[in-house]
Amino acid sequence: GDLSDDVRENVARNAVRRAFKTWAKAGVGLSFSRVAENENPDIFVEWRQAADPDHSMVGGILAHADFPPGCSVIVSGLPLPCHFDDEEHTWVDGASGGFDIETVALHEIGHLLGMLHTDVSGSVMFPTVSANSTSRRLQSDDLAGIRDLYPPFPG
Repeated sequence: GDLSDDVRENVARNAVRRAFKTWAKAGVGLSFSRVAENENPDIFVEWRQAADPDHSMVGGILAHADFPPGCSVIVSGLPLPCHFDDEEHTWVDGASGGFDIETVALHEIGHLLGMLHTDVSGSVMFPTVSANSTSRRLQSDDLAGIRDLYPPFPG
């Protein structure tokens, strides 16, 4: 999909890729691979206008994603959206000049995997994030949540 106007395409893509890798390393057997649009992706990552037709981001909302099929609230099938507001916010790779793509992607991918918000401050799934900061590591609350959702396969 369309990537951010604020950073080079490869910078945005690599930041999102790192966020997927972080969830893949959570120890619950998840893996992700990039496919072409015509290969029926499960998730579609894109930067869009604030007044996104599928779910408005106007105001303080940085991005949105949907929950897995069966729990979805935005779309009724695949691919699930992971949309960033490219109109009202400045996107950066790092902790200065705007919102860190990898930080926000990590949170939104959590929703795509079925995670809800937490009230544990400092966790990736905490509902708010500050500009000019990064949160690129899953915290104990995040890991406990994903392990509850994806229990180990029987040996």
